[in-house]
Amino acid sequence: MVQYYRPEPENTINDLIDIKQGDHETVLDFIARFKKLKMKCKIPMEEKHFIKMTQNALRLSFQKKFDYLEFVDLQDVAQRVGKYELLLKEKIQRKNTSKPTYFKNPIH
Repeated sequence: MVQYYRPEPENTINDLIDIKQGDHETVLDFIARFKKLKMKCKIPMEEKHFIKMTQNALRLSFQKKFDYLEFVDLQDVAQRVGKYELLLKEKIQRKNTSKPTYFKNPIH
């Protein structure tokens, strides 16, 4: 039996530019997906270009918040933006749990 090796196609810079964070995708999940795609891209580029691509691919609220910040590497983006995302989720949870519960008196 002859088996043929079928290599995975290489990704291009356009593939990296086109990737976007999904509406319900966490920052950590998105950056992990970006890194996987980046590893399949054989075009050598400086890390700062990958960082900028990642920043541009984040959801708009994160882009606005972190647009002018300098990051060391993709791990730095994941840590800082991910921490901010967790703080936002915690704020929403606190807001939702601090709402009082009203009980209606049953009519007799």
